[in-house]
Amino acid sequence: MINIREKDKHKYGETVYHHFRRQGNHRWDTFIFRNESDIYTVVFRHSYNKIFPDGVKRSQIRDETVIRADNAQELTEATFPAFQDSDILKASDFFNSLINRNS
Repeated sequence: MINIREKDKHKYGETVYHHFRRQGNHRWDTFIFRNESDIYTVVFRHSYNKIFPDGVKRSQIRDETVIRADNAQELTEATFPAFQDSDILKASDFFNSLINRNS
C-alpha cells in the first residue's frame, strides 16, 4: 500500500499548512508544501472511503488540484479555484502571515 504522506513529502517537500473537512464518507484536504528551494505547492485533494470486496475500507482519491508558486509572494497572488477550501485557506492565519510578510 502506498503511503500518500511520504509520497507527498518526497514530491513536494515539507507540509507547512494543512486543513480538512468531512461530509459523510468524503473528505477534502488542503495542503501547502514548501521544498528546500522555497517553492510552494498547494494541493486540494478530495477523497472518499470505499469498502472493497475483501471487506476493508480504503480511502480513494477522487480529485486533486495542484498549484505551484516559486515563492511566498507568488503564492499569495495566485489564482485559486472556486472551492470552499480556497476561502478557508485565504482566511487562515498561515496565509495571512505570508501576506503580511510580503507587505
